[in-house]
Amino acid sequence: MKAEVHCIQVGWGDAHFIRLPSGHLTLVDGGDLPENVPGGDTAAGWMDRCGEERLDCMILTHLHDDHLNGLLEVARRKRVLEAVLPYKPFVLPESILAGREREDQTGLVCRLLARYLELVALLQENGTRLIWRDGYGQKDQAAIWHREGYTFEQLHPRQDDPLPAWAALTEALLACRDEIGAAGAGWLERFHQLSNHDSSVYLLTRDEASGDGGVLFGGDLLEEGWKRLAQRLQLRCRVWKAPHHGVNDAFNAATLRLTRPEVAIIPICSERAQALQAQWTSLASEELGQDVQLRITGDVPPGTSKLITDGDILVYIG
Repeated sequence: MKAEVHCIQVGWGDAHFIRLPSGHLTLVDGGDLPENVPGGDTAAGWMDRCGEERLDCMILTHLHDDHLNGLLEVARRKRVLEAVLPYKPFVLPESILAGREREDQTGLVCRLLARYLELVALLQENGTRLIWRDGYGQKDQAAIWHREGYTFEQLHPRQDDPLPAWAALTEALLACRDEIGAAGAGWLERFHQLSNHDSSVYLLTRDEASGDGGVLFGGDLLEEGWKRLAQRLQLRCRVWKAPHHGVNDAFNAATLRLTRPEVAIIPICSERAQALQAQWTSLASEELGQDVQLRITGDVPPGTSKLITDGDILVYIG
């Protein structure tokens, strides 16, 4: 038996399961709230259909709604043994808690931060072992797990990698101690704008692999981060979960030359994909060559599953 990766259609969002032959189950990101994904799937819904009541490992790559929100439903309804989260808990000033009622971009960020802390608290209450990703910041300590002949490791961030979103959040919390003024709102919005730069990246490989490079989970890391990664690592992979839903700031000629995937899976619904199809077609003809496949999660109806590749690791959409 082989490990399986299931990339779920959660609209504009990420939710990807790794299931080992024993049934050990990992979830990388959780997608958005169900009401924000009309016609899409949910991570908890996928687990229901598969009869899964336990999640062995939960991963959150970074703080954006389309990666975080679906994890709350999983945490409420399923047993989660451990979770790897990007930031240690922080205290939200009363001004930010009150700011959740705002209807502007600042209010969106206030709600996002509160939901992250809600996830942390919910997992703690349920007895989940919480691990902060900086514990995997060294090359010799990068493995999240090593099981059944497979290794799942954190490639980014490492100890010395910049985390500009975290730096902006630190400033925002200080600026909003008494009220959310112009400076505080600016820092909150800057945190949200920079969050992709802080995104984690993970690699799943088979220990006795045939040399196909495994499955690379790109989170939403942008081009600058991929170039920094390539200075210390060989990024070539068989399957690349494309970063940032195939948008040009992360999925472009430069990053494709670094990763050289056989298959690129883009997590995006069919409707949102239409605006990016011309960019992808150009990349496919000019950069990827004839042997590379582009797949979008929106091409597979929720509740169904399609095998994409059957190498050392079976990769499905759905």
